[in-house]
Amino acid sequence: MRAAVSKICTSAYAIERGDHACVAFGGQEDHRRLLSVHLSAALERGEKILYAGDIDCVESITDWLGDDTAISAPPAARGQLTVRVVEGYDGFFGPSPGAGEAFAATVAELLRDETTLAQRTGYTGLRACLVIPGELGTGPEPVLDQERSIDRLIADGRPAGVSLICQYDRRRFSSELLREVERSHPIVLDPLRAQQRQPLLTMLPLDRPLGLLLNGEIDRSNMPEFAAALRAALRVEDDFHLDMARLYYADVDAVELVAQIAMSFGSSRRLILRSPAPIVRTTLRIYGWDRLPALSIVDF
Repeated sequence: MRAAVSKICTSAYAIERGDHACVAFGGQEDHRRLLSVHLSAALERGEKILYAGDIDCVESITDWLGDDTAISAPPAARGQLTVRVVEGYDGFFGPSPGAGEAFAATVAELLRDETTLAQRTGYTGLRACLVIPGELGTGPEPVLDQERSIDRLIADGRPAGVSLICQYDRRRFSSELLREVERSHPIVLDPLRAQQRQPLLTMLPLDRPLGLLLNGEIDRSNMPEFAAALRAALRVEDDFHLDMARLYYADVDAVELVAQIAMSFGSSRRLILRSPAPIVRTTLRIYGWDRLPALSIVDF
């Protein structure tokens, strides 16, 4: 079975039902843009959208929705939005044991209610954005407890038809905690790249040395184009370079394809990966592909 590797930098438009993602935004402007993106994505997919948070978060969103210039999503999307205050939000995250699990149970009940309502009113699913309040408790455990509990619920399909995006304000959480939060999520969104219509990939030929310069992201949406370009490596007799310095994300299938190309090389040539991103290095290491004789990693 494949090991779990967090998916990074995915477009918010690519979030599927059953996904559990997180994003750390840098301030109110980032947060407002993310709201616009999720509204647009929900409208395109026919999904109900739920925004849940503490009273301050809900008041901010209500103010934005009252300003026609603040939200760039189509007006029709606003009718698909429900904004809810999570009852007792501020009281869950004390230092007491089990506080995170208690909060997760409350969120699960909220998701079940909203999913049922979405199904009854003809929506294809529920896109739930949960804004985590800042400076919760006295340490990271309540936050991580609730994330682990919620992830188990989503992974088990309870309730079905939900995508959940946990949102954190970078100004209110330590960088150490945010790194732990990202490691606890299967999908990690970047607040800027999340606003792209879809993951984008550009591939430019390299002449000296021979190879490809990759820029953007590789996932199932552009895998056929990437595979076709990589087949060119099989037609040359020299080393082939993949410049990955600006490749922000590659899913496991893409990295496996790179490994398969390296396996097809004889002893007289190499597939050279130049400055691959941490997600690519991690995937190579987990599956042992970094030890392939014809595969080399170099940094510039």
